[in-house]
Amino acid sequence: MDRIYRNVPVAQIKLNPKNTRKHSSRQIEQIARSIKTLGFAAPVLLDENYVLLAGEGRWSAAKLLKLKEIPAVIITGLSEAKKRALLLADNKIAANAGWDRKQLALEIPELSDLLIAEGVDISLTGFEAPEVDQLAIDFEETSWEPSDQWRSEWAAGPRDLGEVECRPGRVLPKPARTDWRVPGRQRATAEQRRTRPPRQEPEQCLALPRRQ
Repeated sequence: MDRIYRNVPVAQIKLNPKNTRKHSSRQIEQIARSIKTLGFAAPVLLDENYVLLAGEGRWSAAKLLKLKEIPAVIITGLSEAKKRALLLADNKIAANAGWDRKQLALEIPELSDLLIAEGVDISLTGFEAPEVDQLAIDFEETSWEPSDQWRSEWAAGPRDLGEVECRPGRVLPKPARTDWRVPGRQRATAEQRRTRPPRQEPEQCLALPRRQ
């Protein structure tokens, strides 16, 4: 297999009829915005006939931006089966990755401030406002997160107890209503909290009487 690096006219690049990965017009606009701001950082992959093996979204964004040429890597020497395998692998293997959400919750606000100073919005990264807000809620520094033993009980909301002894030798005060949250669960509305019936005490917890 050989690789040739060169700029290729956008008009000469051909769609791959075997590509099963589809891009919405909204995503293509996001890619175009990224290319316009950050440059064409990742070349498309082509076979010797200029058929796309990877990078259809970037190619579509280049057409949207009316670019004449884009950087490409021309791969020669692959069998038809390996070309089709590469086409799938380029998309599927990347999609198998996950996010370190805790680290992301630190990175997004810091990067957002840096980008704002340069007149750029964080949405350039592909993260939309609802996702950013959810990260901030899930990992806010003031959040109170119960132990695994208590998670299922506190998921339903705080109860009208005084102090709760969670572990031998340690007593935790009843958390304020704004201090509890279980990641992944939607925060209850004010009406839901107001009308929520009292919870029965779990067997493993010791509810201490409220101090007079």
